[in-house]
Amino acid sequence: MNQHDSSPHPGDKQSLIAQRQWAHYVRARDNGHSEYVAMAKKCDAFYQGEQWADADRKKLESEGRPAMTFNLILSTINAALGEQANREMQVSFLPTRDGTRDGAIVLGKLTQAIMQANNYHFLENFVFSDGVIQDRGYFDVRISFEDNLGGDVKITHLDPLTVMIDPEAKDYDPETWNEVMVTSWMSLDEIATKYGRAKADQLHSQIRSGDHYSYDSVQFGTNRFGGENFNADRVYGYELPEEKNIKSVRIIERQHYQWVKELVLVDPETGDLREAPQHRKPEEIYALAEKHGIQVMERAGRRVRWTVTADHVVLYDDWSLYRSFTIVPYFPYFRRGKPFGMVRNLLNPQEFYNKSRSQELHIVNTTANSGWITEEGSLVNMTEDELTERGAESGLHLVYARSSQPPMKIQPNHVPPGLAHISDTTAMSIQQISGMNDGMLGQVSPEVSGVALDRKTQRGQVQMGQPFKHLAFSRKLVGRKILELIQDFYTEQRTVTVLNPDDKDNPEEQVTINQINEVGEIINSVGGGRYDIAITSLPTRDNADEDEFAKLMDMRANGIAVPDDAIIRRSNLTDRERLADAVQKLLGRAEPTDEEVQMQQQLQQIEMQRMQAELDKLAAQAEQMRASAAKDLANAEKTAGGGRSPEMELEYQRIEAQIRLKQQELETRMRLAQITAQTRAQESQLRTAADMARTKFQGETQLAAARSNTDRNAGTQPAQADKKDQ
Repeated sequence: MNQHDSSPHPGDKQSLIAQRQWAHYVRARDNGHSEYVAMAKKCDAFYQGEQWADADRKKLESEGRPAMTFNLILSTINAALGEQANREMQVSFLPTRDGTRDGAIVLGKLTQAIMQANNYHFLENFVFSDGVIQDRGYFDVRISFEDNLGGDVKITHLDPLTVMIDPEAKDYDPETWNEVMVTSWMSLDEIATKYGRAKADQLHSQIRSGDHYSYDSVQFGTNRFGGENFNADRVYGYELPEEKNIKSVRIIERQHYQWVKELVLVDPETGDLREAPQHRKPEEIYALAEKHGIQVMERAGRRVRWTVTADHVVLYDDWSLYRSFTIVPYFPYFRRGKPFGMVRNLLNPQEFYNKSRSQELHIVNTTANSGWITEEGSLVNMTEDELTERGAESGLHLVYARSSQPPMKIQPNHVPPGLAHISDTTAMSIQQISGMNDGMLGQVSPEVSGVALDRKTQRGQVQMGQPFKHLAFSRKLVGRKILELIQDFYTEQRTVTVLNPDDKDNPEEQVTINQINEVGEIINSVGGGRYDIAITSLPTRDNADEDEFAKLMDMRANGIAVPDDAIIRRSNLTDRERLADAVQKLLGRAEPTDEEVQMQQQLQQIEMQRMQAELDKLAAQAEQMRASAAKDLANAEKTAGGGRSPEMELEYQRIEAQIRLKQQELETRMRLAQITAQTRAQESQLRTAADMARTKFQGETQLAAARSNTDRNAGTQPAQADKKDQ
């Protein structure tokens, strides 16, 4: 059987699919991907310090010359990685035509929960490092059904050497690509586990019969005594297939667009169009449209086809569950379909720097023993040949004959100043090309002021603007893909937990989506609406706390009465929250706990009962005093034989006034106690209402900031960065 790149079964539909798949792979491989892989491996090796070619190193070693490595690329790239690590992101959604503000807030919280569950900040650091070192970085955003039958958004990062994009792609946005492929090597056991035993047996049978692509499709290993394996194709060419073990087979996973007739949902009132979920059957779409009073129409559109092959065997071929590719790229620099990173342009300066510094060391080594001038026959304790061999030893003792000239050391040549200047200039050129100055590298002398250091660092960050601008665009693409998956797969009621480390009162928030209330309305629906995505860059939590702590201390030093607990909460203490709560309680500013509130209410109730009893007792005493006073006045009148005297009238009025004052005092105390109880009860309600208002305000503030950020960045995204209606 012919083992070259041709299909043995042109009439077989599956073979035609596999042949077409292999042709697309070969086309991408031979049109730039192989060259990219070689360059990416070289860039990665330089970053790790492997900067000498084996042939050059062996040649220098054979000549007794040093091959030194002074890895300036490592510190330069690490400075860029540190800048990215200090920049966290926040995704916000802006409602457009049929979106709502409440829906945008819920989507923002749900996206935050998804990114927290996937450790997005760490994944982004891996993708960013792939981009600046190996020119390209890739996210993979898809639905995983491992932990939830309804599906959860899963974000991973891919090895850029295994991702092959459309050779004809000219734009950054993957929606403009025709295809994207991810290749890998799998053993037959792995293929059987993932795609079925029948596919693995079919593949094994074809390869054993010699019916396979001869190059770059199958890896063989030959068993030898002692357990050593080697690739037989690379050593002996076309060895007999039955004498070789199948080590692994190349898997080609290709996502590509095809033009088809697609179903579109039409709103009869507004005329808005929306693609029907592609993972639903047509009858389900029509039933859903009839239920909600919308129309369905057909039109020509692109749909993602997902094809997986291994050599001549088709492992999977069907329509994708997703409306777009799962691959999201990151390119630090991008020009008309040609992405490149930071290390690529530093290779030649780094090589030149290593060679110049190695040459300096070679000159120093060769001139250390420059030689001796002696008079013939003047040496006593050694011969001239021995002096040649031992002339560079420390503490060398020479004895020369009387009346002869003493031996003289030949003065060595100095290192050429031009060579040292070349090394310094080359080191400076690496900083100039990368845009990393001394301030960003942390190599500023101690006499430089903090203000000057900040300004120098900011100037360096300007030169890093393009990689971070493209990072912001990749973040937006990730947010767009997450929105697509949420609206297509998060259709049932779910409850997610959102962590709010900045909110002490509500560190964890439970958000329920698609919840149906008593009247049948859907609360926090995320299945519909169109939203634009806005990305806001934020400093990391540690950096923000340090900055706020310094500002609070400066305010305290300037006489501003900053509370002690507020300063403690911005410190780096491990138990700062507990210490701040204790200080706040000592100052009498702490919010009462539920137990304390309940105890205070009980004490107030007891106090009110005591005051009521005291008031009743006072009323009885007042009646007794009135009766006694009336009796005394009556006796006085009888004794006096007439009406009450002015003195008696004044005494009676005095007693009545005392009784009224006592009653008013006790009634006032009763009313104050009741007001206090009502106030404490209302405080709890006000705190709850304030928390709800603060949450809503934060959401609206995020939307406003996101809208402002979108307006500010309008027109600055890479080509084809227009928003996509969701």
